[in-house]
Amino acid sequence: MNRLSIVIPVYDGWDALSRCLEALANSNWHDFEVLIIDHGPDNIDRPGTLPYADRLTLRLITASPSLWWTGATNIGIRAALQDDNTQYIMLLNHDCYLASDALTILLQLADSNANTLIAPVQVDAECHKVLVRRAYTLFLLGFPTVIPPVLFSPDPASPLLSTGMIVGGRGVVIPKSIFASIGLLDEENLPHYGSDNDFYLRCKTAGYRLSIATLAKAYVDSSQTTEASKIGRLTLPQFLSTLRERRSHRNVHDQVQLFRKHYPLPGLYPLGVTLNLSRYFLMYLLLRSINYIKRVS
Repeated sequence: MNRLSIVIPVYDGWDALSRCLEALANSNWHDFEVLIIDHGPDNIDRPGTLPYADRLTLRLITASPSLWWTGATNIGIRAALQDDNTQYIMLLNHDCYLASDALTILLQLADSNANTLIAPVQVDAECHKVLVRRAYTLFLLGFPTVIPPVLFSPDPASPLLSTGMIVGGRGVVIPKSIFASIGLLDEENLPHYGSDNDFYLRCKTAGYRLSIATLAKAYVDSSQTTEASKIGRLTLPQFLSTLRERRSHRNVHDQVQLFRKHYPLPGLYPLGVTLNLSRYFLMYLLLRSINYIKRVS
């Protein structure tokens, strides 16, 4: 009997996945199954035997390489929903490593807080700096996600904080019953980026609570971040290409779909998209200018 099903889509990066599974194997909570959705283009990097198969209940599901993150994640969710014993489903990226007590904290809070999605605090895996605690949205001004600075904020006293947005699939625990009410992630309109934001906002609109477990930590491997996220290092052609490429969180197609669904002034969502893109352009110009000044000084 596994009360928790952990869904991990992986396109490549089996070394990072091995570390992710190692962290789960060292967890002090053991009542869970791990569903690995392999949707990579080939199996060259996949080991012959899944790491930590002797210490974890693992299920490998092979999916089409044509799927993006959303479609692969939905395959794992559907598989978890078929298990009558499952009460909770966790979305976990393969480059995130949960602290040994994170599952215990998350599941205990989930048991005592019905109709609540609960995510851990996100911490940089290398320097252990807090990356994300609370987050919010401000679609009206072109911000699908707003992450307040945490550098100078004191550690919260409460074990559970309400939040306006949960950032990504980095250890969020979702009651199984919510999927029957809300449905799955929107793989048709948001096949890669934005489907998590959309799902959490749909949950929030339906009356479910979004919360952060302040004592649970998910360590994020920032070295796995794509070059598209390192905006200051890109040439202008490279930057412009990130507005078209699906693997970039700046791609215009997914932004248009997300703003179309959630912009507070229906019909004016192109304004929100324009504001968001303008912010990226200004950020790019600023960082490129800073890098240029450093080189010539």
